Amino acid sequence: MTLRTRRFLGQSAVSLILLCLLLGHVGGLYNLYFVDKLDAALYDLKVRLFRAQGMDERVVIVDVDEKSLKEIGRWPWPRDVTAKLTRNLFEQYGVAAVGFDVVFAEPDQSSGLPVLEKLAKGPLAGEGAFGASLERIRPQLDFDGRFAESLGAGPSVLGYYFNFADRPEIVGQLPAPLFPCAELKKRGIAPLAATGYNANLERLQDKAANAAFFNMEADFDGVARRMPVVMDYQGQCYGSLALLSTKAGMGSQTVKVLPAQGYLPPMLDMDGLRVPMDEGGRALVPYRGANAFAYISASDVLGARAPAASLEGRIVLIGSTAPGIMDLRVTPV
Repeated sequence: MTLRTRRFLGQSAVSLILLCLLLGHVGGLYNLYFVDKLDAALYDLKVRLFRAQGMDERVVIVDVDEKSLKEIGRWPWPRDVTAKLTRNLFEQYGVAAVGFDVVFAEPDQSSGLPVLEKLAKGPLAGEGAFGASLERIRPQLDFDGRFAESLGAGPSVLGYYFNFADRPEIVGQLPAPLFPCAELKKRGIAPLAATGYNANLERLQDKAANAAFFNMEADFDGVARRMPVVMDYQGQCYGSLALLSTKAGMGSQTVKVLPAQGYLPPMLDMDGLRVPMDEGGRALVPYRGANAFAYISASDVLGARAPAASLEGRIVLIGSTAPGIMDLRVTPV
């Protein structure tokens, strides 16, 4: 065997080994870290080069910022304050929808109503005048009731999160599911399956138009390139805060599952707005720049100081940039 032939056979063997390794990676038998890392780096570069520029005026962030905390007080605020914020957004500013990046899992204690109720059933049980006075002022002290009523003033979407522990927590009330997950699984999509949830008080959920999860699932390197659009709980599929806030803002009534067509993956459809998903029920996030959305201080909405034109007809997300309560994530941009 000549030297040239041996070199050719050696090169062919190396090429065949590399091809087999890559085929195993593509087929999902194992993951090659360097291939994943290269693919992620190229994707991040593409997002940075071709991301949309300018501000998207369809979405506004109502921000529980440092200014709001100084003016209103420490977080979490009493629910009567949150009720006023919500009612102002719907009734004064005419927003299209309000989504909460917050979960209200525990009853409000700030009004003192629970203490007064304990007194009425305990030491002051025989005091008829005390009981009568309590019933008279109860509506003013029932901050959860006031917040619940404000949620019914427009298309509101509460937030919650799923958990995945072996001994899961089950807190609060889930909304109605979108559809059985079997509709996705027969199209090759298997959403992440939760074992429990931390959701909102039943009386709040009953008044809200909907609720949605805000779980985040980072990629292998900790970067949030895609987000779950749907998740599976006991065979039923539930929607994300992004999905259902958009649905509420559009006034869409249904979310349909569209099968894969040609090179296009299965999608969710809301009155023509289509969201493509991967095999885990996730969607790549089309990130924009740092100033992609307008931020308005929650205190300015509460004080009716925000310009009406900056909020009317917008989808509003209530969240926070205040140190200590803000959410920090690594993204491609």
